[in-house]
Amino acid sequence: MEKLVEKKQKTILIDASIEYLKLAEETKKEITNKGYKAYNLADKKEAKQIIKEKIHWEDVSSIVVLVSHAYLESSYSLLKYSSFKSKIIAIVLEDVILPEFFDKSTCYKPRTDNIPNYVAEVVVHSLNPNTLPKAGKIGSRRSVGVKKGPETVALSRDDSSGVKTDNLEESFKTLKKALSENQLTLVCGAGVSISSGISAWNDLLCSMFNDVLLSKSESDVNLDELLSAIPNSNLILGKYLKLQYQDGFDAALKKNLYRNIKKNPEDSKLIKSIVELCRPQRSMCFVNSIITYNFDDLIERAFEKNNVKYTSIWKEGQKSDVNSLPIYHVHGFLPNKKLDTPNLVFSEEAYHSQFIEPYSWGNLQQLNAFTTKVCLFVGISLSDPNLRRLLDVSYRKNEIVSHYIIMKRADKRLKCHEIADDLFAADARALGLRVMWCDKYEDIPGIISKIAK
Repeated sequence: MEKLVEKKQKTILIDASIEYLKLAEETKKEITNKGYKAYNLADKKEAKQIIKEKIHWEDVSSIVVLVSHAYLESSYSLLKYSSFKSKIIAIVLEDVILPEFFDKSTCYKPRTDNIPNYVAEVVVHSLNPNTLPKAGKIGSRRSVGVKKGPETVALSRDDSSGVKTDNLEESFKTLKKALSENQLTLVCGAGVSISSGISAWNDLLCSMFNDVLLSKSESDVNLDELLSAIPNSNLILGKYLKLQYQDGFDAALKKNLYRNIKKNPEDSKLIKSIVELCRPQRSMCFVNSIITYNFDDLIERAFEKNNVKYTSIWKEGQKSDVNSLPIYHVHGFLPNKKLDTPNLVFSEEAYHSQFIEPYSWGNLQQLNAFTTKVCLFVGISLSDPNLRRLLDVSYRKNEIVSHYIIMKRADKRLKCHEIADDLFAADARALGLRVMWCDKYEDIPGIISKIAK
């Protein structure tokens, strides 16, 4: 198929959200004045013109993206250029969290009122690498920066801790600052406890179901076949188990919860890094609070072993001592010792109660942290519907507060996994969270320890 763009004349695409349509048009004119052929994708007529002229992606030299909140809120924007990372030039117009597919591109923060001319200069520099100083070349291990010409936004690359994020050093800076001001809240999910041998949710349900079958002399029933024959919902399964165990439910849950726990669970590297983060510093810096969705007492055990003062709170009316760190068990508390009222959120009706009681102590505690503190999420998948609702509500109330979530990338780096990571990052961003990616679960303790130092 014949290419309509001359080989000597390079083609530049400019993309933006509708509110920056005029700026995109002015930018197109400046780039055209530099001798390039430019198209404004924000203009629907020009977008159709590209199709009409049969211009292929391989014909395009660079894609200039005017990055704004509105642009990033479009799921399509996260997908359409994912195969052309090396061609993207991101012009960051607003204070936004950049998605992962910008990591290998050049990102610029305009510090001038004449943005169209600025962008045109960036395009010239980008398409003529020999004009850039060595510090500005893409692919350096630390960060990208142009000392002459347009100033870039420094983007962190691979770090020795295995972490990857939009701006790693900026993330650590924000978290360290929150810790120094006693404004950091640690939010813990199942991944924290699993590191010490506590059963994952599905394993816990299966284990309890297996005990039910054995007690009914139904040992010949295949557990997998049984689970596939009933509604595929952990909440419904939890309700079934409560009906089966009745008054013995809490005891049965405790037995299975701690069944495979390690000999010294508090010695897991992840738990140790949490202790390091929460231990009061000489400078009087300390974590403001811990919110956990886990029933177990592993963090409490580790704190006792390391002389960290704490107060476990799992129901309304309980208060923390002024000199101790509050640990809010918002789904209930089931320590490996006798407890009269664990107040567990385990079954379907318990989760429904969370939704219909917006002013319950657990919801209020989470909302308070999400709207007034900087939160670090560890071991959480963001799949809990009530958590998502509370994050959404808090982000609508206060878009200034930044939260962070540590996530491990998929082991296989196929195209579908890259897209899945981009979509997760976009979803997290819509809830007010920045993603700090790591390659292995073993990297997570190092990330937390770095915040503590």
